[in-house]
Amino acid sequence: MATYIKFGDRIDYKNDTEAVIKSGDVVVMGTNRIAVADCQIEVGAVGTLALTGVWEFPADTSAAIEFGAIVYWDDSSKTMKAAKSASEIPAGICVLKKESAGTTVRIRLQ
Repeated sequence: MATYIKFGDRIDYKNDTEAVIKSGDVVVMGTNRIAVADCQIEVGAVGTLALTGVWEFPADTSAAIEFGAIVYWDDSSKTMKAAKSASEIPAGICVLKKESAGTTVRIRLQ
């Protein structure tokens, strides 16, 4: 039997890494989801991650991203990409078309 805890658009997250997580940083959740830090989270501390919402991210400038397309996070380059390769993580849906040379993209996290 399930017990309701909270709405779920934000979750608590303990920073078990060796680096401070800054507000706005992308936090990779396994291999198929990302979240965005709502606040600075010191090493060993608990902070809040956003699982939903529309956010603007740095984008790869080699390709356009169409409205409604699935967008992928490349954790090594810290940019969103239009196409998935072995290391990219599905991040969300593009809500404002990005031209090829555009440096940012707006997506709705999913």
